Amino acid sequence: METEKVRVLVIDDDPVMLRSVKAVLDERYQVILANSGTRVVAMMEKKRPDVVLLDYEMPECDGAQTLTLIREREEFREIPVYFLTGLGDPKQIEKIMSFQPFGYIVKPAAKDKLIEAIEKAVQA
Repeated sequence: METEKVRVLVIDDDPVMLRSVKAVLDERYQVILANSGTRVVAMMEKKRPDVVLLDYEMPECDGAQTLTLIREREEFREIPVYFLTGLGDPKQIEKIMSFQPFGYIVKPAAKDKLIEAIEKAVQA
């Protein structure tokens, strides 16, 4: 019997980023894609992810707002959420970490960095 793959929800408004992350992770994980934070909670109710990779800078509903929506639901509070960000400045990283995600990954992320982060989250 095949063991069920870890579910990774990737939320990013950039379709190229979504496709590239899916291509990198698809072989190893069950990857679920979302292009906006607004419908994420409804998606998570249907297919609960084990880990969330969340773009920090998005129009409409940014990463911080999306993380808040996820954490408002008791059944999702313990799911590790990583912010994906193109921001590398220490002040910006400090701001990102003030929202208390599980961690952050600077984009574009290398395959080994993504896998390492997901494995760390799953084992936590």
